[in-house]
Amino acid sequence: MTTERFDKIIGELGDEVIASEFKNTARRRRFVRGIAAAAALLLVFGAAFGVVKAAGEKANIPEQNASVPETIVPEDAVLPPARIGTEGNIHSVIRGPLTLGSAKEESAAVCVLKVGNWRGEDEDETFFDATVEKVICGELPEHITLCQHGNSKWTSKGFPLLTYGDRLLAFLRDVTWNDEQPDNCYTFTGVKFTHFFIEKANDGTEYAIDISGVISHYSEREKGFHVKNHSEDIRLIHELITSISGYDELLSDWLNDYFEMLIKDNLDSEISVRVYELSELEQYIIEVE
Repeated sequence: MTTERFDKIIGELGDEVIASEFKNTARRRRFVRGIAAAAALLLVFGAAFGVVKAAGEKANIPEQNASVPETIVPEDAVLPPARIGTEGNIHSVIRGPLTLGSAKEESAAVCVLKVGNWRGEDEDETFFDATVEKVICGELPEHITLCQHGNSKWTSKGFPLLTYGDRLLAFLRDVTWNDEQPDNCYTFTGVKFTHFFIEKANDGTEYAIDISGVISHYSEREKGFHVKNHSEDIRLIHELITSISGYDELLSDWLNDYFEMLIKDNLDSEISVRVYELSELEQYIIEVE
């Protein structure tokens, strides 16, 4: 993405401050995280690293055109011990490349769901309660167990564990390889790349965010794909990141750093974060063969 294109976007918005807010917020967050890490080493040498939620901690939210969201995670919510593997990364065997059409074909169901409490983990997977808000294709009960590849010791690079409050558009298949999994247990089709994070903009419109951009990249190359990508709408991205920070600060920080890097380094990549209006994406998934 060129500097001229970003200048054009910011110029059309009439608000040059927004782009710099990504940079300033990222710097402040890196500074705060550095201080916190040093204090942790002094107080608890050798303590496990990776616990995301800290008591009383609030996200450092830009004040420009955004209200600070209320934290919507209840005090009794059960969160993963760590969301980034404390012992390193795992390499996932991925079935792909998948498009929205082929992922739909290989899935038991496609739905909108909300992640609830962390239920536990084994040596390969982590389990969460999840509530199905809407079934787009297939059939699902209202309450399921969501299985994610990885655990608090080992996670896929770039794919931390989910947490309470995350809302997803997800392509799911039955878990059949684990004899001890809970009832109604489902996992992501193709291990990863087949779920989108959902968040509302200030006007109430819901958007689906593909943080890897992989399934979107291959889908956009197919004939008939017509869903508009809003990832160049800096004002919208700012609103979504602000809202996400109320329950998933790790995801909020990652997105903030990503778009700050995009603006700073003028990155231009075919495989990058995509942001689609949820209703339009749902309709395409229903129609695609």
